[in-house]
Amino acid sequence: MVLPEGIESDRQLDTLRLAVKNLQDLGEKLKDKLQAPRAKSFIQDIVRSLDPETNPAGYRICQDELVRLGGASALIETVGKVNSDLVRSLALEALARMMFGNAKVAEAVLQSCELLPMMRMVFSNGSAPEQLTALQLAQVMAASEVDQSHAFALLQEAKGFLQDNKGFAPMSQAALEVFVSISFSHPVEVISCLGCARIKQLFSEQEDKLQAFVCGLLVSNCLGYLEESEAHELRESLLSGTFLENYVQCLQASFQKCDWPENSNAFHSPGRLAIVAQALAAQGLGRHLLPAVPLLVQAVECDDAVPTLLVTLKILAADPRCLQILLAEESFRQNLDSMHDSGDALATELLGYMELVESRGWVVTNLAESGQAAKSAQAQENPNAPEVMQLAVTWTLDRYLLCH
Repeated sequence: MVLPEGIESDRQLDTLRLAVKNLQDLGEKLKDKLQAPRAKSFIQDIVRSLDPETNPAGYRICQDELVRLGGASALIETVGKVNSDLVRSLALEALARMMFGNAKVAEAVLQSCELLPMMRMVFSNGSAPEQLTALQLAQVMAASEVDQSHAFALLQEAKGFLQDNKGFAPMSQAALEVFVSISFSHPVEVISCLGCARIKQLFSEQEDKLQAFVCGLLVSNCLGYLEESEAHELRESLLSGTFLENYVQCLQASFQKCDWPENSNAFHSPGRLAIVAQALAAQGLGRHLLPAVPLLVQAVECDDAVPTLLVTLKILAADPRCLQILLAEESFRQNLDSMHDSGDALATELLGYMELVESRGWVVTNLAESGQAAKSAQAQENPNAPEVMQLAVTWTLDRYLLCH
């Protein structure tokens, strides 16, 4: 599935406005069991307007309008008052869909002082379907890249469902995704909450392709904050498994706004995947991300996460092989020139680094030619000399080891 833009049509706005007004008018009547079917109907209309599948041309327009109408408050109030676990689950789903992929809307919703108490009430007293939807909402909150304090405050609740899913596997999967999203900004706290042994266990026991991949994201984000012996074991696990291959596939899908794995309805943020590349490069794994470099270059021209992408490319360029790929991208160089001329500081920094490498004669291709000539001249005296590029990579790793 390709995620649509959702900004082409306002055809469902009238339906949305009427549904929100009707829900708000119920007020205290929500406590009456007889009103639950009406509330259900109103919230179903709201959910349909926010669903990319049922409203592909206008779901983002409806997200913005729902904030303007005060829809978040009405949905939170519904969860607190209505006497129906089905309606409460629908209201939680509507809140999650309202915030999905929309930073401005997420910021507005997260300002509600009633949101966190409402979710804790659901986690304490709700039915399993309600709790699952609340975990999915917590994951959307954690992935919003705006204010993760609410999701961070729910770590202990998520840990409880990760340990005991009440015989309902999707519950622990949703709890895991909360930890993965929070690990992008609070890896130390995630490690403190789960412990390294639990992180290893989660990474090793996943059989589902998507769950195995998100565990790999969790490991990648936490690697730099673990003891070296523990980090070494997890690095080897990343290298020996399918994570890096799947990372490149997922990265490409994210730029195309497609779900990954296919038909999973799981959409990934290019900016967040770029952050993972930074974490892996910091652990000396940049050379294993060579297939990702052209994708990151391509994304700079079309994605909203340009600052993060530029920082990532600068970090990856410390590896000679990654740098070689980067220097060969002529159209990217022209794009950097334009961004530099317009005052983009990150583009200027990356462009300056690339020009410095060239001006000092450190261009990898020239270095390789000179090194190869020296190697050939001493072939008889030293037949087992390493390849030039191997030496270049070793110098990069030496710097990594000295920093650690």
